[in-house]
Amino acid sequence: MTTATAPDVLPTSSAGAGFAGRHIAEITAELGAGVTVHDMYDPVGSAVYDDISRNDHHEIREILAATRSVPGDVLDLAAGSGRLTVPLLASGRTVTALELSDTMLELLRRRLSGLPAELRDRAAVVAGDMRYFRLPTTFGVIVLGTTSISLLDEAGRAALFERVQEQLAPGGRFLISTLQIAAGAATDACSDVMGASGRMYRLHERVDPAAGIRSVVIHPATPDAAQQVCASAVRIVRPEVLAAELSRQGLRIERSRALPTGSDRYRDALLTVGRIESGGAR
Repeated sequence: MTTATAPDVLPTSSAGAGFAGRHIAEITAELGAGVTVHDMYDPVGSAVYDDISRNDHHEIREILAATRSVPGDVLDLAAGSGRLTVPLLASGRTVTALELSDTMLELLRRRLSGLPAELRDRAAVVAGDMRYFRLPTTFGVIVLGTTSISLLDEAGRAALFERVQEQLAPGGRFLISTLQIAAGAATDACSDVMGASGRMYRLHERVDPAAGIRSVVIHPATPDAAQQVCASAVRIVRPEVLAAELSRQGLRIERSRALPTGSDRYRDALLTVGRIESGGAR
């Protein structure tokens, strides 16, 4: 299996890694001989992710609405191939897109190069880790969408929130989308999704509610000669845990807005986060 580009993508615990590994093994066994497994952030996985994400408009409208009343430039963390960056640019914002994966950065730059000059001129791309970045300016809005908070362990989240506290302009807002599994939801699910290319993919999900781990395995819906499987495993972080961690960094959740997911298995939310001012008042 190809190693992850981002060091914090897979669960660090042996239990979490074992859970994801067993899920991958089951899917690859069903597909038969000749299967190669790729991480979602390597060149193969990034291309698949980009193809699927271009048809996924989940949370985009809500994030654009939440940014509308907050002035200043936008920092799009874990920007990937530009799923949020491009709509933010189209809404008239100046956007810095920060991404760690070299492959995703290449896809992002290629996508931006095809935009009108008026949009390209308001975009900056930065190679960096959302836990440790340092930029020479502050931002009115910092966005971490696509439930990417689930990529980080507790130490990683603490480092991220410290950076956000320092890079957020006075009166600025930090927007986080987070995924929660509905109580009693099935631990296994399988669905077919179409990419922007028209290619169909089969998406397998398995959840361990006790460990708070979600394993995702994707492969072409129709078997092909390449037999390429893309896999990722992420954490499920409870809202009360996020609230406590944010508070330790001088931040607080001001609003939690439910996001339409199209699934009864998930309870996604968009969190609007601001600084805790002295005395507790804003």
